[in-house]
Amino acid sequence: MTATAGSVTLRPQTPDDYPAIIEIQQDQIDQPQTVEELLRQDKIQGEGYVRHRLAAVNADGLLVGYAGGVHHPMLRPGHFSMNIRVRKAWRNQGIGDLLLADMERFARAQGMVAVEAAVREEDPVGLDWARRRGYEQKFHRFASSLNLAEFDPAPWRKAVDDAVASGLRFTSFAEFPQNDETLEIWMDHFWQLNQDTPGIEGFVRPSLADFKKQLEHSEHWDPADTILAMDGDRWAAMAFIMKEPDGSFYHNFTGVAREYRGRGLATAVKVVAIEHAKAKGAPLLRTHNDSTNERMLAVNRKMGYQPAPGVFGLEKGL
Repeated sequence: MTATAGSVTLRPQTPDDYPAIIEIQQDQIDQPQTVEELLRQDKIQGEGYVRHRLAAVNADGLLVGYAGGVHHPMLRPGHFSMNIRVRKAWRNQGIGDLLLADMERFARAQGMVAVEAAVREEDPVGLDWARRRGYEQKFHRFASSLNLAEFDPAPWRKAVDDAVASGLRFTSFAEFPQNDETLEIWMDHFWQLNQDTPGIEGFVRPSLADFKKQLEHSEHWDPADTILAMDGDRWAAMAFIMKEPDGSFYHNFTGVAREYRGRGLATAVKVVAIEHAKAKGAPLLRTHNDSTNERMLAVNRKMGYQPAPGVFGLEKGL
């Protein structure tokens, strides 16, 4: 164990710490995780995964802060992604510095070349704290949400009708056999479209084994939630959404194959995905968009997405 002058010690996290971790998150995050989600994450480890998780406890055994970091095969080579949180009442006592020093030390020992973190936009104190410790901003992702009860898809149906009139059809991944061959096709299409997404530069395509492991331990994966625009047997566009623990949906990704761009397909497949979430009774559809993705941000604003505080992506070389 490592002690500070304030009698706070660091030790490895255990599942017994998860309720306290959730308690800290509930005080600082709009959508805290659940104990069940943390337990599922414990199971999603495979070849190429490097993890380090710490609990900071006081003399009475109270968890006053925690840190978690991971390198997984999809991340940029040599990059370690981490997060650190300290109970508000225990801030400004050096606990964050203690956790950060241990995380950086671990990353260096593992041969990492950089550490990545994200700070919420509404946490200027945390952002300043990170910057003073050498972390530089690499991206800014805006958050937004769409009230599905109020959303009227009618003004946007023309994009869908035009796509159908051109010979395309809309379906979902549930139409396909759920086997290795079609999962590989899903990954290939998703990854190809992702290459033009701002902020994805340098990431590595996950293996089928890693993807299947994610699905195996994902409570909310549903093939029907991947909306596809098909041109015969060709996948022209994709909108990938997933149900969240509170019953809302999160819009992970919208993409159109290069040869089909300029035909309004991004709007069309997005509208079909919104209608799908609305039909499932979801109250909200949430998403994040990189600040440089001006075209998608413009579409979201026109559709009625309401902006919310986003996140700043930070990085420090080791």
